Amino acid sequence: MVHDDGEMVRQQVLALLRCGLYGTSVDDALMSGCDWNAILGAARKQTVIGVMADAISTLSRDMLPSKDIRFKLLGLVVRIEESNEKADKAVADFSSLLDNKGFPHLIVKGQVIAREYKIPKHRINGDIDVWFPNAEIAEKAFKWAQDEYNCRWMPGEKETEFTWNGSVVEIHRRLAEMYYAPYNKALQRILDAGARQRKEVEVGGKNISTLPPDENLLYLLVHAAYHVFREGIGLRQFCDIALYISNHSFNREKIQAYIDSCGVKQMSAAIGYILHEDLGVPKDDIPFEISPDGADIIREDIWEGGNFGLELYGHYRRYGFFRYKWLMFKVHLKKYQRYKKLLPHEAKASMMLKFFRAAKGVK
Repeated sequence: MVHDDGEMVRQQVLALLRCGLYGTSVDDALMSGCDWNAILGAARKQTVIGVMADAISTLSRDMLPSKDIRFKLLGLVVRIEESNEKADKAVADFSSLLDNKGFPHLIVKGQVIAREYKIPKHRINGDIDVWFPNAEIAEKAFKWAQDEYNCRWMPGEKETEFTWNGSVVEIHRRLAEMYYAPYNKALQRILDAGARQRKEVEVGGKNISTLPPDENLLYLLVHAAYHVFREGIGLRQFCDIALYISNHSFNREKIQAYIDSCGVKQMSAAIGYILHEDLGVPKDDIPFEISPDGADIIREDIWEGGNFGLELYGHYRRYGFFRYKWLMFKVHLKKYQRYKKLLPHEAKASMMLKFFRAAKGVK
């Protein structure tokens, strides 16, 4: 059970997020006597502090936090902007490098999805996610990364990462996977079709290839479901999806067919419900079915775990490989029990594969 003060902070955070995302007004009564340290602390855990700053800049003078808090917030925003400037340049430069090497590719999430924000440089940036849809090109690119950047990977592994000019780059031979074979087959077919119809987005002065809207929305939902199902997910990913839905037009029948064929109908419906109820996406704008079933347990995980569950499980990373794997196996087992009604086939297939991989000491 959430205490009243905790619930109030959550409602204030969500109201400010809606303001920062869409420019909606914030109710003075809701913010009366608010605990700004608690609000900004929650925003930092959810990695949405830049959007929060955009909202605060619109508030009336008597609603603003103290000068000390505003100066701290200004410092945080400046660092976010500087980090995004470097990330934009890194995306453009690395994409150009791949072009010169003859490695056709797409870039997803990160700096590409930041373009959906009112102020792109206020979305906290992460890794550079690169996908090589062509299997032969992917194999060459993986070997090139291994030779050039001492990047290790196992044969057939879907992804690996390395550091390039100070940025973490994650390269993919398969952009996403489902554990249940029929769902995975459908997902690969859809993503491959999207790769052939790629669209371009300008990042760092370069046109970057990425997925078109229908296929990209499916990918964002599958990716969100993956993290909900495992360590956890924060509000930043929900903001990404909310803005993507708000900024694009979709083929509703195609999106629902995609979701159904990939087995994420119930999970996507719960995610859609949170997008509507918490982040204010109009119900009619959401191009797939929504339902409150399961939304409450996702909400619990969002607020307790923070971004990618790091508030709960981030400290596990300091342990050795085998202890870390054992601890996370127990976490995943608990998650599978919580979410098996939303992803029944995926839960069973994932649990079996996770057990055998953990037993073999495989990532």
